[in-house]
Amino acid sequence: MRQINRLWVGGLEGFGLTKRRLRDLGARPVTLEISIPVSPYVYPSAALFHRLRKQSPQDRRNLVRQWRVDKHRQLICELPFENYEVIRFNSAPVGVRLTIPAQSVHKLFNLRHAESIRIQAIKGLKIKNTSKSPRLFAVKARLVFQLEGQTKGLQHCEERIFLISAKSEEDAKRRATRKFRQEESPSLTVSGHCYRWHFEKIIDVCEPIEESFNPAGTEVYYNYRNRRLRPEYEWHPKRESNKDHALGVKRKKRK
Repeated sequence: MRQINRLWVGGLEGFGLTKRRLRDLGARPVTLEISIPVSPYVYPSAALFHRLRKQSPQDRRNLVRQWRVDKHRQLICELPFENYEVIRFNSAPVGVRLTIPAQSVHKLFNLRHAESIRIQAIKGLKIKNTSKSPRLFAVKARLVFQLEGQTKGLQHCEERIFLISAKSEEDAKRRATRKFRQEESPSLTVSGHCYRWHFEKIIDVCEPIEESFNPAGTEVYYNYRNRRLRPEYEWHPKRESNKDHALGVKRKKRK
């Protein structure tokens, strides 16, 4: 059975090209970057994390570095070209950058030890200004309840998160602002006083990580803040590992 090549090739769409049309450019120089896969130690499975938490941070860092060195060496061995520049991250090799004729790029599409190829530049061609397709944005806004004649006391405020499809963050702000202002129409209370929900300001705009809704749950908004570190907030995976081991020993003794 023929193995399916899962190597991802990106950047061609910016030049309005396909793999076949790229090859037709002949000897025209193409600059590209080839990246190795992400180490399994960076995003470990539950079983792998169980083993990693017993080790020191330095040992884990060494594992990641050694994995990258080995994978990068395997990539170099199968690379059909010799003139390349090594790309590094935290001093460890993670890929290569090279310039080759367009007609030769296809020779890289079957690399077994690479995860992706990104076309960076093509001599004589410029990246086209293609219109961006709409994306999903979560807009957080503040609205206040205004009652005719009220000059003291508490005022009701609402912080609302509004999902909207837009081409950019600024576009999302404009569209959301227009939507909120449309809701400012006044109404009458039973006493005859006027009131309205007044749009006050856009607090934040956040682009969700996921591009579509997942029935199991979709995160549409997130916000980061700092807090003072207290003992109850600390996390020590190695201590948890020792605790689990002690519990295991106790269970065996009970048997």
